[in-house]
Amino acid sequence: MYEKITNDNVIMFAIKHYDNPQCEGEKEFYDDMKRFKYIKRLLRKHKDTNVLKERLLLNHIIVLHNLFGS
Repeated sequence: MYEKITNDNVIMFAIKHYDNPQCEGEKEFYDDMKRFKYIKRLLRKHKDTNVLKERLLLNHIIVLHNLFGS
């Protein structure tokens, strides 16, 4: 269906692969999508300051895998 993920179709791709039976609305989906930004921010901070919050980063990655993975 998606040959290439772009800014235009990333939300539709994420909705298709989102698996959270306890999700109660669109706001919760977008809150989960913000985790991608949090990961990007943590990695950028590591690049700039050489400080890495491993547990926080791993927590976000695990949650995203549980929601969008399998």
